[in-house]
Amino acid sequence: MLTSAIGVLPACVGYLIYDYHQERRQKMEEIQSLAAIIGTNATAALAFDDAAGATKLLESLRTRPHIRMGVLYRDDGAFFASYIRPDLTRMVLAPRAEQAGEVWEQDRLKVTSPVFLDGRGLGSLYLEKDLEDLQQRTRRSLQLTALIAGLSLLVVYFLTATLQRSVTGPITQLAEIVRWIAMEKIILFVLLRSLVKSFVNSALTSITCWEKSHTVTPPSPTPATLWRSESPPVPANWSMKSKSVAARRRLFWNALVFSIPWWQAVPSR
Repeated sequence: MLTSAIGVLPACVGYLIYDYHQERRQKMEEIQSLAAIIGTNATAALAFDDAAGATKLLESLRTRPHIRMGVLYRDDGAFFASYIRPDLTRMVLAPRAEQAGEVWEQDRLKVTSPVFLDGRGLGSLYLEKDLEDLQQRTRRSLQLTALIAGLSLLVVYFLTATLQRSVTGPITQLAEIVRWIAMEKIILFVLLRSLVKSFVNSALTSITCWEKSHTVTPPSPTPATLWRSESPPVPANWSMKSKSVAARRRLFWNALVFSIPWWQAVPSR
């Protein structure tokens, strides 16, 4: 879900920036086209110094509610005629003539364009437009983009939840089984080591007891044998039984290595 949001966010921001710049360019083209039309129609009024006709011409801007004012200037920059939107009549005054160009402000757009007749400059036209329509368009684009992004994230969330149950669910279960088998192997190894240790200890204890019970001790010397400086008699089977004990011990260790029960490896007496 977070990955999807990170992927959708740059796309939404990029779309908003592109839409805003496109809308600004469109507004600029609209006001430049309007200035060109009014300037062409105002050439006669400027050429014949018809201020009343110029004022009547500028009154046509009343059909454009976002145009704040329009002002015609003579060639020397003197005021010639003007139009001010009715709600701003007593609030603003016609500005001085400025050089041709466009000026973007926070809430308005200003355009000054020259007026020519047969290549001769007659004056200039000043138009000022508010940007309420652009701001409304930006707010609508932002709301629409947020709505589309939210719906996209919801769709991604439900698809992810569905796929997680059908695809990632078995993978998660398999990982749990592997983890459980690993734990079982560790527990089995510990138990097996404990069993082998206890078996070896019991086997060694049994062998030690068996050796003690089957070891032949030579008889103690008597005074007569000491007086004769002779060795005491040793039973004939003493060395044989000692060798049998060593052989049994070797057989036990071989049986332990090759996993043969030690009681089957040790021969009977």
